[in-house]
Amino acid sequence: MGIFKDKKSISRHELSSIIVNSSGRIPKSSGKKYSREERRKLVDEAFPNRYGHEISIDDYRSALSSLEELKNKTKDISQKKEIDEKIRFLKDIEKKTVIEKKNLRNKNF
Repeated sequence: MGIFKDKKSISRHELSSIIVNSSGRIPKSSGKKYSREERRKLVDEAFPNRYGHEISIDDYRSALSSLEELKNKTKDISQKKEIDEKIRFLKDIEKKTVIEKKNLRNKNF
């Protein structure tokens, strides 16, 4: 299931609902999962109010870039690992979105 499907943006509430209700599995982490509460906190941390009520795919990617920047500035290795897990989790959800968008484009031609 992708986040954006054929929409340009989704509501903050819908984004939160999708992430919180996902499996929480972190890719490439030997089966580690985020709890429901951790996923709620991740949404609040990665998508602060400055993004408004509608989150576009560009906003989503901007949030990922902000996390990447934070990871690169952090000196503590355990914090870097924690931030990297958040990035991988969010990228996994976006990856599924991009694949669905490509499939929609191919059907049009």
